[in-house]
Amino acid sequence: MPSHKKLEALDPIYLQESMTQGLGLDYDWIDFNKRDFGCTIYSLTLKKREKELLTLSFSFEEGGTLASIDLLKISPEMNLQNKGIGRKVTYNLLSLFADLGVNRVEVSTQDAGSAFWAKCGFTPSALNWRNLQNSIKDDVIDTLDLMDFQDQIAVVRSLHHKNPRSIWEFMDHYVANKTGEKLYKDKLYNTSWVGSFDLFEPDRLERLLKFVGAAHIRKYPNEKLLNILSSFRIMQACKPQKPNRSPQTKLAL
Repeated sequence: MPSHKKLEALDPIYLQESMTQGLGLDYDWIDFNKRDFGCTIYSLTLKKREKELLTLSFSFEEGGTLASIDLLKISPEMNLQNKGIGRKVTYNLLSLFADLGVNRVEVSTQDAGSAFWAKCGFTPSALNWRNLQNSIKDDVIDTLDLMDFQDQIAVVRSLHHKNPRSIWEFMDHYVANKTGEKLYKDKLYNTSWVGSFDLFEPDRLERLLKFVGAAHIRKYPNEKLLNILSSFRIMQACKPQKPNRSPQTKLAL
């Protein structure tokens, strides 16, 4: 069934069940809205005693092959943040998108969301990544001594590389070697970027599944996403191994 036909048949109850599975949220009310403003916009709000717990809004364009996550808000007042709810909702949503035939998902992010969406496998556009590199380079220089030398090399390399996927390398290595403090959170907090997630790119799925955690994936597996990842892993295993070379890297910004 084409994507736009699936969207027309999208049932609110199925949508609610898909989005809330595995969250463990105790809610007593749910608001669901569907609007059309040149694109189809869905919004879902979970409430407990009239207080919002979670709000999610997403839309579809290009006949349903392009989706946009317009809002993901978890209430700070109800002590729900930093409990893995956001990453589980993201997995649930991307699983739904895969079943609906969506190819690419876009997001516009800022502050804490900058690191969150990158950890989910999203990357900035080329222009946004270039702007982001320029905005944090100077601050990063002052904290290089907090990292091991190999991590310093990786961080500097990521801030020179044009590929937006380098944001992953930056986050993987920009961590204090003694305390384990995730330095990238502070550096990315005051930034914003627009980016995307291609549902057929296995390296993004690897990032997403690692961030979400095996327990949630095993309990709520998505056949399409896991098949893409499985095929990729088989192909990688069949590739001849290249000799490991260690190019010299100049540590300078």
